[in-house]
Amino acid sequence: FKEIVRRRASEWYTRTRFFRGKHFTLLDGRLEMRGDLENVRNDVMRALNKYGEKAYATLEAALRLSEEKGRFDFKSLVGKMSIDYYPSQMINILESRYRLVMTVYESSRYHEWTIPVEMRDTIRVALSEWRSLKRAETAKSIEEPARPSSAEMSHAEVVRLLKDLGEALGYRALTEYRDPQGLYRYDVVWFKPPAQVPVKVFEVQVSSDVDKALARLKHASDVWNRPDLFLVVTRDSDYQRIAKLVGGLLSGAFHEIKQYITVIRASDLKLLRDKAEIARRLLR
Repeated sequence: FKEIVRRRASEWYTRTRFFRGKHFTLLDGRLEMRGDLENVRNDVMRALNKYGEKAYATLEAALRLSEEKGRFDFKSLVGKMSIDYYPSQMINILESRYRLVMTVYESSRYHEWTIPVEMRDTIRVALSEWRSLKRAETAKSIEEPARPSSAEMSHAEVVRLLKDLGEALGYRALTEYRDPQGLYRYDVVWFKPPAQVPVKVFEVQVSSDVDKALARLKHASDVWNRPDLFLVVTRDSDYQRIAKLVGGLLSGAFHEIKQYITVIRASDLKLLRDKAEIARRLLR
């Protein structure tokens, strides 16, 4: 059998034809008495992992056409695609690089391929396995809670952010700063040298107890001659709710500080910090 292949196979045949079965393997004109179906499966997985849905849709369409008609041309392949993708490059990759699709006829104007019969079951199972893995990954990503990002920062991270931002803008920024009576300790305060009292006071909101935060800021307004007041929301998802709640309270018990207070997202401060650092370097 090996001798027949060696003597009779043309250059075109050995370049375009292959056999990857359970007991024999013919690749690049070399016939080996070994199966190659495990490598077929691995090649399917490599192609899918590298090219994703484009490879999946192309290979699936080629498999369906091969089973329905035995062979297929490019027009049929395009008509069978499950996604909006033109597979001219992918069909060539699947043939030349991965040897999963094989040319059965080729002329200057016409080309036909097939997936050899001996490989179809292996390819079908590999496609199904890859699709199941992708569905499981998607389900896992939905079930798992999102990790904290710049939109969900811890109290310590926001305090550090405010300190960095203040210094980048030319303020003297202090953390855990006590008022003169020692009643409250404020998360961050900014001084404008040579002033001896804060010009901006920040409280970082990490709970739903907005009343206490506003009480602390009102006290700061009273003892430091109405500095700018800021309530910083650590999570973007809480911003609208807290801003609405603060708006109601400022129309009532805390109306005296309404014109001095601003509710701001921590994520917005992060953007400001990054830009302020760039501006500071440019102005050196």
